Amino acid sequence: MRFHVSPFSQPAQKLAMPSDTARGTPAAQAVIEVVQFRSLPEYAAADVATAAQGTAALLRHQPGFRARWLLAGADGDWTDLVLWDSLHQAHKAADVVIASPSFTPFMGMIDGPTVRMAHHAVVWQMD
Repeated sequence: MRFHVSPFSQPAQKLAMPSDTARGTPAAQAVIEVVQFRSLPEYAAADVATAAQGTAALLRHQPGFRARWLLAGADGDWTDLVLWDSLHQAHKAADVVIASPSFTPFMGMIDGPTVRMAHHAVVWQMD
């Protein structure tokens, strides 16, 4: 049995260690953006998934974008995972995406106070 974390055959970039830094700036490494939220109760799971798919073109055109997964949990719980080449690119893309009208329908289905976002370094992957 093979575990599949990433659709890419290339190995994850190595974790930046203190010895890998130059003037306190870590070397670029892949990150997973993890956004957990609840959808508003008036929206069905299919509506949320369709709205998320409506953001695909916008995300695909962001520098550093690699892949995205939208995971549905029980009772309106969601996890949106986005793989980026670097944390810097993830942050730059967030500024563009949030300001884009094509992202508005998806954002309008999210219960704002439930949103939790984090970025995690890709330290190891198994294909």
